[in-house]
Amino acid sequence: MSDKIGLFTGSFDPMTNGHLDIIERASKLFDKLYVGVFYNPHKQGFLPVENRKRAVEKAVAHLDNVEVLASHDQLVVDVARRLGAKTLVRGLRNATDLQYESSFDYYNHQLAPEIETIYLYSRPEHLYISSSAVRELLKFGQEIQQYVPNSVVEELEHEEKTRWPLYVILALVVTFLAFVVPLPYYIEVPGGAEDIRQVLKVNETEDTEAGAYQFVTVGIRHATLSHLVYAWLTPFTDIRSAKETTGGSTDAEFMRINQFYMQTSQNMAKYQGLKTAGKDIELKYLGVYVLTVTDNSTFKGILNIADTVTAVNDKTFDSSKDLVDYVNSQQLGDTVKVTYEEDGKVKSAEGKIITLENGKNGIGIGLIDRTEVTSDIPIRFSTAGIGGPSAGLMFSLAIYTQIADPGLRNGRVVAGTGTIDRDGNVGDIGGIDKKVVAASRQGANIFFAPDNPVTEEAKKADPNAKSNYETALEAAKTIKTEMKIVPVKTLQDAIDYLKNNP
Repeated sequence: MSDKIGLFTGSFDPMTNGHLDIIERASKLFDKLYVGVFYNPHKQGFLPVENRKRAVEKAVAHLDNVEVLASHDQLVVDVARRLGAKTLVRGLRNATDLQYESSFDYYNHQLAPEIETIYLYSRPEHLYISSSAVRELLKFGQEIQQYVPNSVVEELEHEEKTRWPLYVILALVVTFLAFVVPLPYYIEVPGGAEDIRQVLKVNETEDTEAGAYQFVTVGIRHATLSHLVYAWLTPFTDIRSAKETTGGSTDAEFMRINQFYMQTSQNMAKYQGLKTAGKDIELKYLGVYVLTVTDNSTFKGILNIADTVTAVNDKTFDSSKDLVDYVNSQQLGDTVKVTYEEDGKVKSAEGKIITLENGKNGIGIGLIDRTEVTSDIPIRFSTAGIGGPSAGLMFSLAIYTQIADPGLRNGRVVAGTGTIDRDGNVGDIGGIDKKVVAASRQGANIFFAPDNPVTEEAKKADPNAKSNYETALEAAKTIKTEMKIVPVKTLQDAIDYLKNNP
C-alpha cells in the first residue's frame, strides 16, 4: 500500500504558531508531509530564505514524518507531482481566507485534477496571528515570542530586549489590533477591469479581434480600524455596515449569494447575447433561489439559502416578477402555501403574509431567478471567486459580438456595467463611481452606464439620489478621465452606439 503524502506550502516570512499548529495537525493525517518554503528569488523578503527554511526545520524537528524544502519559480501542483503528494494542505482563519484560497483551488484542480486540497481551520488562539502582523511588531521593536516558534526568535537574533515606556506599548498594541481585528463594517473600493476573454469562451473559439470588452468589479473588504482610516482619507472609498453589505448573512453565505447572482447573470447573458444575434436559445424558468429570509418571516427556519421556491398556493410562474406580484396581491395575514426544493427534495410549507420593510405585503424572502438555458452553441464561463449580477450587460455584448459582429469593437477598449434581464433591459447596480475609476485606470475608451430614472422610493429615501448614469458622469469629471461615459437602457443601445460611432 502506497504512503499517503501531503504538501503544505507558504512563504513563512516568518513562520508563526498558526503555521506550526497546522503542520503538527497535518502530520497526523499523512505518512509523509512535506513543508515547502516558497519564495520569489527576484523579490527581497523580510527574512532570507535560508533563515526561513532553517527556522521551519528547527520548529518541526520533533515530527519524524515531516521534511522541509525550499522552492521557487514552480507551481505548487508541479512540486506536489514531483514529490508524489496527492493532497495539498491549506490553513484557514476566516471566510476571507476561504475566498482567497478558492481561486487557487480552482486553478490547481484545472492543472492537476488528481490532486485534492484539504483545509484545516485555525485554532481560536491563532485566528488573528499572521506573518504580516508579526513583521509589523518587529518593525517597532516589540517582542513576538507569543506569536512565533522559538526557532524564529533565534533566527531573528533578538537577544537583547528593550523596555519601552508603557504608553508606547499601548500604542503598539492598538496599532496591532487596528490591523488585524475585523470590525462590523466593510469598505468598498475600486476593483479591477478585466478582459472578458479571460473568463468567457463562445463556441469553443478564441476572440482574436483588436480591443477588448471589460467587466468591472468593486472591491469589498471586511474592515479593520486601519481600513476605516484609509477609507476616510481616500476618495471613491465607502464604508458600509455589515448589515448594509451582507444583509445579515455570514461571509460564506454572502459569497454564496453573490455566486447565485453571477449564475443567473450568466444565463441571462447567454440568452440575450444569442437571441440578439439571431440564434436559437431556450430559457427555462425553474423558480427562484432563496437568498435571505427576514427575521419576522413565518418561513424563518423553514426556507434556507439555496432552496428553490417553485410555486405559491400551487401556482407556478414564468418569472420572479410574476411570483412577487402574486404574493404582493395577497392580504395581510393570509395563509399561503410555498412549494420548494431543498437538497433535491420537493417540500411544501405554510406561512403568513407579512408587511415588508418597503410597506408591501410578502412572505419575507430575498430571491433571484433560477434559470436554465439550452443552445446548440456552447458558451463557457470561468468566473470562480467572482460574484454578483452586474456583468450581465458586458457578458451579453461580448457573446453577441463574437457570434454576430466580430469587428464591432473596432479596436476599442470598452468597459461597462449593469444587469441584464430576459427582455434585454439594463438594470442599475451599486458602486458605479468606483467602477468608472477602475475602468479608467485600465485604459478603457468607452464606459456603458445604466440610464434609468431614479425611482420614487429611492427619492423618498434620499432626495439627492442620482441615477447610475449621473453618478458615473460625476465620477468621470472628478478624475478628469477622457473615457466616454455612454448611457444605455438596453443591450441594443450599446450595440447601436458601437455601430454608429466606429
